Amino acid sequence: MNKSDKLLDSEGLATPSFAKVENDRQATRDHFGFFVPAKLSDSDHAMLVSQPSGYNASGWSLKNIPRNVECNSKAALDSVARHYHVLMFDPDVKNLARHGIPNSLRPTMWHWLSGGYGLQKAAEENLYNKLTSEVENVDEETMDKVEEGCACLAPNFTTNILLLSGKGSECLCDIMYATLQHWPHLVYSHGLHQLAAFMLLVITPHRAEHAFWSLLGFLQTKLYPAVAGQVTLGCFIETGVLELLVLQRMPKLSSHLSKMEWHIPYFCSTWYSQVFTSSLQPEVVRAS
Repeated sequence: MNKSDKLLDSEGLATPSFAKVENDRQATRDHFGFFVPAKLSDSDHAMLVSQPSGYNASGWSLKNIPRNVECNSKAALDSVARHYHVLMFDPDVKNLARHGIPNSLRPTMWHWLSGGYGLQKAAEENLYNKLTSEVENVDEETMDKVEEGCACLAPNFTTNILLLSGKGSECLCDIMYATLQHWPHLVYSHGLHQLAAFMLLVITPHRAEHAFWSLLGFLQTKLYPAVAGQVTLGCFIETGVLELLVLQRMPKLSSHLSKMEWHIPYFCSTWYSQVFTSSLQPEVVRAS
């Protein structure tokens, strides 16, 4: 991404500009590099290129959450430990997060709330750098899967300005290589790339290590903790439960689907394996 594609935000960070010309027409992008549809009302357009709608600005400002946290060493992790523990036991945080996290706080908050901070603090120092520097230890079959998965993201991700850049795509591959090396028992699925890409865009490529630990924390402690973060197995269980619920509460629909020989897991598996990141508008998913 060249200089004309960037602007500096209020904190001095390079972010994608909201106006970028592609194919000789003006295309608007939001804070995270996603295209904003041209045919939107002014209010909807403003929502997508600014902050999440309905979030409590004053509530977040009172929490004094550190921004631009670079937790790439034990000393850096320890320096924010007090803020982290205070926030984790704060009864207001859950309600604040449900109404949306401000753009500037999302990298820090996702790292903390996902469980990534705790995992990183317990791990050996510079583990992520070691994993990404030992890519030659990854077998050829796994490398093929990573490259294929990074090329098969949801359409709105393949046109994202950050992932189109060399730095963004390189960071995504590094995160996947590191994840599969650090967690060899993790069953590979294409949904992992989608989740990793989403995490990377929210936390930003220059904090790729945070995105790596946040992905691991999200899988192990938030998404499917009962099955140790195995996305494929967790998705199978969730779609099975949904199928039973439809049978119980929507018998006519269930009967119709059976007659057509359509099975709910065929249509809904990506909802769970990719946490709706390829099914809903990006702002709906990333705001909280």
